[in-house]
Amino acid sequence: MIAALNDQTTGLSHAIAAVAAATGSSMPPIPQTQVFDADITLAVAEKLHFPTYPCVYVWMEKAVNKQTEFGALFSGTMQVIAQVRVTADKLPGLARITANYGDAIANVLKARAGDWGNGLLFGGAFEQRMYSARAGGRGAVQACSVILDLDASE
Repeated sequence: MIAALNDQTTGLSHAIAAVAAATGSSMPPIPQTQVFDADITLAVAEKLHFPTYPCVYVWMEKAVNKQTEFGALFSGTMQVIAQVRVTADKLPGLARITANYGDAIANVLKARAGDWGNGLLFGGAFEQRMYSARAGGRGAVQACSVILDLDASE
């Protein structure tokens, strides 16, 4: 998933520019160095590595081995999350811009529905979840997660 987000031609930078143009929003790009493969709380992230916002964290939330394929070591689903975190010094507009970044992530992933290789298949369905703003960053930080289930077989 990180490779898809960091793709130079069809990844997150391209999707952010498209959403910004469609909504008339100012949305700085998210450099590859700000896309992390970790599940880190806001408090821990700010204490350990002082992220530059906006940033994206990608992690696997859970794996369920349903044993749907005879003889496979694993056959089931994996829930994967890509969460964007955005900061602002004022709350008005923070939720909208955070949702716009979430839409950009969703657009990248929707465009890649299908076989991801290595036994992973993404059907295209996802959930997008907004979280309340919290103190952090330049004043407040808000997050939006794009949650998807991958069919997996090994």
